[in-house]
Amino acid sequence: MPGFSTDAAAEQRFDVNLSILFTELPLLERPAAAAAAGFTAVELWWPWTDTPTPPRAELDALKAAIEDAGVQLIGLNFYAGQLPGPDRGALSLPGEESERFRANVDVAADFAHALGCTALNALYGNRVEGVDPAEQDELALENLVLAARAADQIGAALLVEALNAPESPRYPLVSAPAAVAVVDRVNEATGLGNARFLMDLYHLSRNGEDLPSVIERYAARTGHVQIADDPGRGAPGTGSLPLAELLGLLRERGYEGWVGLEYKPGDRPSAETFDWLPRGARAARTVRAAGPAHPPHPHRSLSGNSRTQNRSQRGTLTMSNPADSSGTPRPAIAWIGLGIMGSPMSENLVKAGYDVTGFTLEQDKLDRLTAAGGTAAGSIAEAVRDADVVITMVPASPQVEAIAYGPDGILENARSGALLIDMSSITPQTSVDLAAAARDKGIRVLDAPVSGGEAGAVEAVLSIMVGGEQADFDRARPIFEALGRTVVLCGPHGSGQTVKAANQLIVAVNIQACAEAVVFLEKSGVDLRAALDVLNGGLAGSTVLTRKKDNFLQRDFRPGFRIDLHHKDMGIVTDAARNVGAALPVGVVVAQLVASLRAQGDGGLDHSALLRAVERLSGARV
Repeated sequence: MPGFSTDAAAEQRFDVNLSILFTELPLLERPAAAAAAGFTAVELWWPWTDTPTPPRAELDALKAAIEDAGVQLIGLNFYAGQLPGPDRGALSLPGEESERFRANVDVAADFAHALGCTALNALYGNRVEGVDPAEQDELALENLVLAARAADQIGAALLVEALNAPESPRYPLVSAPAAVAVVDRVNEATGLGNARFLMDLYHLSRNGEDLPSVIERYAARTGHVQIADDPGRGAPGTGSLPLAELLGLLRERGYEGWVGLEYKPGDRPSAETFDWLPRGARAARTVRAAGPAHPPHPHRSLSGNSRTQNRSQRGTLTMSNPADSSGTPRPAIAWIGLGIMGSPMSENLVKAGYDVTGFTLEQDKLDRLTAAGGTAAGSIAEAVRDADVVITMVPASPQVEAIAYGPDGILENARSGALLIDMSSITPQTSVDLAAAARDKGIRVLDAPVSGGEAGAVEAVLSIMVGGEQADFDRARPIFEALGRTVVLCGPHGSGQTVKAANQLIVAVNIQACAEAVVFLEKSGVDLRAALDVLNGGLAGSTVLTRKKDNFLQRDFRPGFRIDLHHKDMGIVTDAARNVGAALPVGVVVAQLVASLRAQGDGGLDHSALLRAVERLSGARV
């Protein structure tokens, strides 16, 4: 087979796509096979075609396989549906597939970050019969903006790829200019500049494009290159493409990034298809990679005890429960409070392999826990008696005090040396007092309220704000990492609650601002959906607007987080601010609006129902 000369090959940095090569092997064996063939870098399509959010154990296993093989993951696709298969992406498909893409964004970004991967590919998706292409393009831009922001937070490039029309007739991006136009729209919407063109020479050749002209025009806009020969999509030398010359031209035009081998091995084992490439050229040389010319987003390099810092301290992010690898037995857990948040959180600990005994006053919630594999207790005392860790998740300070104190409470019945983690949202002073009382009983305490709502609890992607001592935080870290994605020790006892209070202040003010904008836009006669989409693509964009947009558009105020609870939280933050002498001029007004909405009988609605308060004040529909 004709091949690359040693000199020509040595100028490139090749990686192997493990989703098209070595597929004759199980997924977890492929990284080692690539290493045995002489390669030091690999890329992947999203390996779990049936789910955007695979179990953590499966993510851990793939991460370990890549690390153990000693190869670098340099590229990863976001969830793209059945690929290989009929699908060509999910992000522009209305309905369930688009939601699956959105659910995958943070999961894929975190997995990539854990392995030092700085390129995330987002396939656009096929046209859907009966759906207006403009509607799909609008949805695609919204989801690409979301993906670009997630990539930016880990210092990564977002890649947009053109496929070929003969093999993907319903895929809309079938030329280099079409893909680059999408790149430009994303960069314009985000202002980040981290969207880049993925130049696949095989697909562009199949489209009949002038490859030297494409390289001349777009090399500087390219974040990744992939190759296969044409015709046939085989190894270099099996077709007629002058791949060595084309890659040389790319280098002349300044491209120094990776070249992914994305060809089909045919009827031979993949390891036998690299004879075109001298073995000495398969290990990647060291050079600055193409990609975003900016450091990781500060949200991913926070000071303090975040998971990002743990990565720098330990070399890589440990996504699995450390007890798995260290051999230390998992602690027995008692869980008190199985409500909207507590039920899915406790179930996620069961899924992670913990022995969880739960107590609540509602039998149906206990039945749900036992169905998930946990154990039901008949009282707090029974639940906590043999527990190493006790976790509480109840509505407010009075409930925490009720379950913690007294002869039937946690402090009188938990054993000395137990760790009590209160994940409720309560006043900072209640947390400080609880820690002091527990200390007298030999019980350690962390306050660890969460943000992310019911969806975050179900998907185990919560943000967890912790107050307490470092040693206790380290002891609890594996548990936190089974429940959430962002875990930070914020300071001494009460600090987690203080940060949670600030979170609730920000969320309430943000919802109020969004609600006022919605009423303003509607009374001005503007297309509301279009307006919110473009606002969310710019500096006004926020997680609140992303998650609550449909609530506003559809007037859907079914409770995710109730006004009643946000009213309680606004009381916490205003009281705490008063105690430290901090002025909250806007926050106090929003707190009054929340209280007013509650007084009018809307306390059971979702907090996005702040829109109803603005509508009442504006004489608009309610």
